[in-house]
Amino acid sequence: KTFPLKIFSALTRCHTHSLSVVRAQQSCSNVNIFTMADTKDMIYLAVLSASIPLGHVLKVIPNPRVKQIFGGIVGFVIAILVCGWQVFHSLVTVAVNYLFIRYVSEKYCHILSFIFCFLYIGFTRVAFMFGFGEINGHTNVIQLILTVKLVGLAFDIHDCLTHQRRLKKTDGDGVAVRSLYRDDYDPALLGFQMPTTLPTIPSVLEYLNFSYCFIGLLTGPFYRISTYRHAMWRPNSADLATLWPSLLRLAPLPLYGVITLTFGKYFPHQYISSDAYAALPYIQRILYVIPAFIGYRYRYYAGWSLAETAAVGSGIGAYPAETQPVAGLGPSKPMTGEPSGKLDFSAVYNLDVYRIETAHDMRTAIRHWNMSVQWWMTFYIYKRFPSKQFRFAAVMFASAYWHGVHLGYYLCFMSTVLTSVAESTWWKATEFIRNKGPAYEKVLYFIGWLFCYRYFEHLAIGFMLLYPSVVFKAWQNTYFFGHTLALLMLVVATVMLKLRPRHKKE
Repeated sequence: KTFPLKIFSALTRCHTHSLSVVRAQQSCSNVNIFTMADTKDMIYLAVLSASIPLGHVLKVIPNPRVKQIFGGIVGFVIAILVCGWQVFHSLVTVAVNYLFIRYVSEKYCHILSFIFCFLYIGFTRVAFMFGFGEINGHTNVIQLILTVKLVGLAFDIHDCLTHQRRLKKTDGDGVAVRSLYRDDYDPALLGFQMPTTLPTIPSVLEYLNFSYCFIGLLTGPFYRISTYRHAMWRPNSADLATLWPSLLRLAPLPLYGVITLTFGKYFPHQYISSDAYAALPYIQRILYVIPAFIGYRYRYYAGWSLAETAAVGSGIGAYPAETQPVAGLGPSKPMTGEPSGKLDFSAVYNLDVYRIETAHDMRTAIRHWNMSVQWWMTFYIYKRFPSKQFRFAAVMFASAYWHGVHLGYYLCFMSTVLTSVAESTWWKATEFIRNKGPAYEKVLYFIGWLFCYRYFEHLAIGFMLLYPSVVFKAWQNTYFFGHTLALLMLVVATVMLKLRPRHKKE
């Protein structure tokens, strides 16, 4: 009966100690870590909040061309305000990519776009070595979004034109392909008729407006140019019922905000890197990471909640529910009958908090975190990577590189390869137990969730602290608890596979 009280007491002592240490560090430094975080977050909050009413304005503009120009101008003004002269980096990315898709053969444009964008995003992070100054966080985020948008566009153009060329080889007359995918403008997918004159490769003006559209510019979600065109050219878009879906995405925001501020204040993740944290009893070190990671991830929930609200209110990603839209992709299935009138905005959803918080394995949690970018990584990297054996590792490495140059990202993402192998072996080894009934299945899912979040929290230390020396110090202070837990699961599962009952073949 006293065990929960002991845990609460341990966390309370951690909280009191962490606040005193962090505040002492602040008093001895010219940099206030909380002020820095609040300033950056306030800029995000202001831009995302302003995007919600601006998104509604975008939706009600009747002329598609004017709508595109409005979205592009607003986005470019935001980029100038938050980036200053560093907006130059985004202009270089946009300009060079357009040269690739316009003047380079479809056989190579996607490869050149991928190589250039990923090399340039790496250059921007080390540009201070060449006298360009260190980029700020907002410039970095815009580069992240532009990278997935423009590389995705180049891949779509490659896929479309390659498909068109193959059709001409097999069918003398060829088949008119009007979009980036053959069926992108099929009324059965959209519920409305699109113009038939839109080119596969966008014009300069449309390309610029797509690149700098303020919806998703700072935080996502990622959406393809076909999704963008559907929203811009949709007839009677002002009549879209977006108010209630917007309110639903916005409803959890107060809860996310309270959790972020409360846990961020009383359990700051910076404390994990301190000597005072290392001096705590071992159980308190393990327990402290739990609330620290809660505050850290709910901060992302709050930001993406605002971003999704703006996207939904603008009408981007609004499809008939019968088409089963997918985050990043857009509609996935054609309608077989008349639309019911119910809209689904899943194409611009960035996270599923319930699925993340109840995930019983890391793959499920990752799949529902930043879902539009996860789809991008899956479709453009995972499915096209030549070696099936190393596809997951390739995606994790690309994710780490995309996030930044700090080795903490790589330590975090590449460690998930270990957890993925451990979990796959675990679920394979326990399959015969889960098949015994729902009760057994629920128990195993609970064990999976318990293990998943313990090593999820400890691997996330790499993402939170970034610097390798600090990350390794924090992991050493917990005796590599997350990695040890994954290895333990792998060993137990391997033994179970050896000992599990086998049915004799007839």
